[in-house]
Amino acid sequence: MKLRLNNDRDVDLSLILDSKSFPSFITYICRGGGKWSPIYVSKNILNFGFTREEFLEKTDFWINHIHPDDQQKFLDELSDVFEKGFHTREYRVLDKNG
Repeated sequence: MKLRLNNDRDVDLSLILDSKSFPSFITYICRGGGKWSPIYVSKNILNFGFTREEFLEKTDFWINHIHPDDQQKFLDELSDVFEKGFHTREYRVLDKNG
């Protein structure tokens, strides 16, 4: 199954949806254009104590749950979205208990 992100790029959803292989990985997709509204989050979000709805309903959910020591690095590397058209990084997140 493929998801068309724009006119020249497809994403293989089998890679995104393979939550059994990597239970501590959370995959998410956000809409661009300034607000970065989340449109998808993998079910692995449940392993951190959150529901998918909690993630999808708040535009700032993700940045507020990135480990404080990793937040600036995350923000600094967001330019990849504009240069490459996507952002792929590994960083720590806080579970529901902090």
